[in-house]
Amino acid sequence: MSYKKIRDPVYGYIEINENIVNEVIDTATFQRLRNVRQTSYASLYPAALHNRFIHSLGVYHLGKLASKAIYQSVLYHKDNSDKQLLQTLHNLFSEEEWKRYRELFELACLLHDVGHAPFSHTGEDFYSTSKSKVEMIISGKEREGKNSADIADLEKYRCSRHLYQLTKDEIFLDPAKTAEPAPHEIMSAIIAISKFKTLFSDDSERSFLARCITGLIYAEAHERDRADYIEMDADEHDDIKKKGLLNCFIRTLHSTVIDVDRLDYIIRDAATMGYQSVSIDYDRLIHGMIIIPDDDEYNVTLGFHKSAISVIENTVYAHDNQKKWIQGHPTILYEGYLVQQSIIEIEEKLREDYQGAESTFFSYDSLTDNGSNFGDIKIRYLGDEDLLYLMKNVYACKCSEEYLNRGSRCLPIWKSEAEFNRLFGSKERELIFLAMQTIMGGDTAKRGVVVNQNTFAAIDTEITEAQENNQQNKVRNAQEKKLYFRALLEICDSHGIEKNVVLLSTSFFKSNFSKEDVKQLQILFPKIEGKPRRLHEISTMLSSNTLAWVNDGKFVFLYYCPTENRKRVNSKEFAENMVDRFKSIKPLM
Repeated sequence: MSYKKIRDPVYGYIEINENIVNEVIDTATFQRLRNVRQTSYASLYPAALHNRFIHSLGVYHLGKLASKAIYQSVLYHKDNSDKQLLQTLHNLFSEEEWKRYRELFELACLLHDVGHAPFSHTGEDFYSTSKSKVEMIISGKEREGKNSADIADLEKYRCSRHLYQLTKDEIFLDPAKTAEPAPHEIMSAIIAISKFKTLFSDDSERSFLARCITGLIYAEAHERDRADYIEMDADEHDDIKKKGLLNCFIRTLHSTVIDVDRLDYIIRDAATMGYQSVSIDYDRLIHGMIIIPDDDEYNVTLGFHKSAISVIENTVYAHDNQKKWIQGHPTILYEGYLVQQSIIEIEEKLREDYQGAESTFFSYDSLTDNGSNFGDIKIRYLGDEDLLYLMKNVYACKCSEEYLNRGSRCLPIWKSEAEFNRLFGSKERELIFLAMQTIMGGDTAKRGVVVNQNTFAAIDTEITEAQENNQQNKVRNAQEKKLYFRALLEICDSHGIEKNVVLLSTSFFKSNFSKEDVKQLQILFPKIEGKPRRLHEISTMLSSNTLAWVNDGKFVFLYYCPTENRKRVNSKEFAENMVDRFKSIKPLM
């Protein structure tokens, strides 16, 4: 077997089967990832220019190490005293089957982002409402018990139905019934299967790869009761055990705790940006992966050798750091908002100008050689530069101009949760939080809320419509929102800044150490008798002390338009004025 070596600044040389290079990596479909930025962090860390191409190679490299560790864990019962179930698991697969599932898993690692949208995660939600030339047939099974409105509602699952047609796996008919995958994961599975179809022999292989990419495990093999196993016949029993092991592969690529995708981007992002948090010994972590029988000795799960505990903690801590101080930074959030608003403008203009177009801008067609046609504009192998071209030259808008000219951007009043907590006392925080929630109420909160003179007309229309329909609660909410809008603009006026503010919401920081999945990680101590221990039983872990009044709500950043000389407002005085004005607003009964 011939291999090619690709130099990677993180792992050294990555060895890749020459057939994979020729059939996958060198194709235009995969090469597109060179033009898709890995992160949206460049506004804060200018060196963060790495792309999805090198990230995908990194995940493939870690995936190969992990698949070998899993195989050896089962084959040699590595450091595991409970050998009987592992011996049974190994014997259920022929050597050819082991080889094939490992190949499919590694291929999923390589292709897990092949359908990723430009500008990191900023635009991926537009896949959910995309349209393409591919006909999406609603099956008879989907129509059962549904009226015309229900069937029309299936449009929002257009991409999922596309994936169902490719795999014949019914889990993709209605993914909302499970842990719904991210839009880019669904699209990546679609691109992987449709554009590299010669790499798969049947629906079961296509389904397994799609499940690895989307993280949808075989639910029938997850934590089954002992009684269920006893009632099964031998063939069903073996099938469930096989799927239980395949779930371990799926979780190795797509997990809420530690997986090879997350592991690569934590390491690579830090190395590229120069951001220093902790060092992660990925080799020790992956070699510590072990298949562990659950307490009932019928189910299996992916656990770790005790030697990996320190690396597990470092990995979780590093991800916490990135999530809190980088992903949640107001500069990065605001730039993402500008790009997203620009995409909305472009999508609307393209629909308006080219009503006969068979595809939307963000779609399966745009990602492939098929292309999306909008008059003289043709989009193929959609990348960051395509969006930038339209933002700069075809459909420029206020947000795109603000994106291009950083000197015209709005600035945040507070720059972090810590600064917010310093500006406001506990009772004041509750007051501000409730006011922001009132202002941000509704679907628009997902993409931010602009408060300026123009928004009053929209609220007045909302109030009038609610009054005509005798919707008193809606009237009251809109009137209260208008009071807060007016208060914010009066505060801006008193500080000599433009009466125009933007509010962006993000989740309050919550440490991954507080996740139940992290606490329940199984750790094996081979020289100590007894079953493996859960991580929370043997490790002192950080906890997330979310303020009691937050209640899973959203943290809100408030951005203002500075004066011409970019002079910043006094955040302390602005905050004090907010408290005084908001206190004067009495809830409408």
